[in-house]
Amino acid sequence: MTIIKLKSILKMLAGIIIFAAICVPETQKGSNQTPKPANPASPATTREKPRPPAPVLLRVTPNRVAAGAKAIELKIEGRNFAPGAQVTFGGSQDIFTPDPVVFVNATEIHVSIDVLPTALTGGRDVIIRNPGNVKGTGKRMINILPAKGPSH
Repeated sequence: MTIIKLKSILKMLAGIIIFAAICVPETQKGSNQTPKPANPASPATTREKPRPPAPVLLRVTPNRVAAGAKAIELKIEGRNFAPGAQVTFGGSQDIFTPDPVVFVNATEIHVSIDVLPTALTGGRDVIIRNPGNVKGTGKRMINILPAKGPSH
């Protein structure tokens, strides 16, 4: 090879080295690895919607209801209530919520209940289930009392 061709090749190689030094990010300099394309499914690029906090129940008013009672308006106080919340009573089949839950704000909801006359007495858990199946339970927050007898 002639000296002219060697000089041309060296100039070309010098240009490639300078080009690479300018174009390769700092994290890749000195590394023999080729850059990896971003994975569109990786957690760094995908943002999952954070799960909302669970409802916290603090108080139910009234907290005592007689078996057989109808249309009793309960006020449930707490935190993290959401519009569209549902209220159930610890798997109990003797307390019904015939009307939808009324969302007042994130700390208060109202629900009307009917209690069967045959309901067993004792405490019931109150469960608030927000949309997205996020739930909170207040242990034994409502008590069912014996049915009131007929007055004479």
